[in-house]
Amino acid sequence: MSTVKQTLRNLPLSPQKWQDLALVVNREIVPVIREAVQRFNERHGTTVITASDYTVADPVETVIATAAITVTLPAVSGWKRYLTLVANGGNITIATAGSDTNNGPSSVTSTGLAILVPDGDNAAWYGG
Repeated sequence: MSTVKQTLRNLPLSPQKWQDLALVVNREIVPVIREAVQRFNERHGTTVITASDYTVADPVETVIATAAITVTLPAVSGWKRYLTLVANGGNITIATAGSDTNNGPSSVTSTGLAILVPDGDNAAWYGG
């Protein structure tokens, strides 16, 4: 059991006080956490965890693969963020969109962590 859970269970609170505490958490704390997550995702992109082939689209910034999959990158032109790909359960084949390239070829394989940076001027992704 977590220390927080254990501490909470040991608090000498009446059933009414527990109910009041639950209302405060639901009304005050949960909305703040949701807003913080939303703002973080707006600023830093979202994370996708998948075991299926995936095509990256805005606002995704991180893809975690739980199986061997192909991740198709968005077109470099207009893309402003770097991408992080994590192979956690199999290799990731990284495919580019259209005539874009990734360090030269249009497809490469990653066996662990790949951080890709777009170069919109040259229609190329760098990293891997």
